[in-house]
Amino acid sequence: MSIEEVIAAMETMIDKVKSSAEAKRVNVSESDQIKIDNICKQTSEVINSAIAKVKETVELLNNQEEIDNFLSKVSNKCREACDFTIQKINKFNEVNKVEEKVESLSEDIINKFDNLMDNEEVKEMIDTLKGAGEKVVNSFEEFMNAPQTQENIKKAKEMVIKAGERTLNALKAALSEED
Repeated sequence: MSIEEVIAAMETMIDKVKSSAEAKRVNVSESDQIKIDNICKQTSEVINSAIAKVKETVELLNNQEEIDNFLSKVSNKCREACDFTIQKINKFNEVNKVEEKVESLSEDIINKFDNLMDNEEVKEMIDTLKGAGEKVVNSFEEFMNAPQTQENIKKAKEMVIKAGERTLNALKAALSEED
């Protein structure tokens, strides 16, 4: 599953939550409608925040298998969070203390996404990739700063200058012959 597919699925889940909320809004009081709207808004914000985190995290990952595993976990957690939200919206009329449930629902959704980012496997994967990235940067810097590399760069510059001078001289000669 690609990152674009996962993000599209996450955006579809937002739409599913909104549709469920719209259906439930019809049969509740105005104050409950406002509370349902808040649940939808908070869910959308959390999922959109997760989308941004997914994009950032995928940029840190280099191995396709690790990216696929990460995206699979994100997709599953997002699906769980949305299913949970829809269940809560569908049971809305059964809730006695709606404000407490809205807060609890928001916290649960946030916790599910935070748990994903706090997952030891995900953290280890990110740390491993950061370390590998640092090694690549350090190796590249060592290579570029190596005396042999610097010597080769200097020779390449000299060759380009000589070629440019020859081209310029040939052009001057060709132009002076035309006169």
